[in-house]
Amino acid sequence: MRSLYVEIPFNSLVWNFKLELMKESADQSSIWYLYLVQTTAGTLYTGISTDPQRRLLEHQSGKRGARSLRGKGKLSLVWQHAVADRSQALKLEYRLKQQPRERKLKLVQGQWQITSLLQSSEV
Repeated sequence: MRSLYVEIPFNSLVWNFKLELMKESADQSSIWYLYLVQTTAGTLYTGISTDPQRRLLEHQSGKRGARSLRGKGKLSLVWQHAVADRSQALKLEYRLKQQPRERKLKLVQGQWQITSLLQSSEV
């Protein structure tokens, strides 16, 4: 974070301001990923993140992870796909969650492409 000092004269006074300049939010500058995590029982979890590896560790720790993955044993990141922005990631996440398990498994195995969801309607 950087600071910018500004002096603004007003009438006979000078006002001093310190402005804090923040980095662009991850929302605007980072690549987003759609990902699939698999539990030891074979359950698939769909999510989005700017860093799927970090998010996997959060799921495994149980503190910041999804409740549905708590206590499910070892988790594996089995698939990930980069998308343009958070908005597109959210839309694709919703569409992927609507797909049957068999189709998600084909996605993991490379027998089905996520582009099918992109073409189904505008994202």
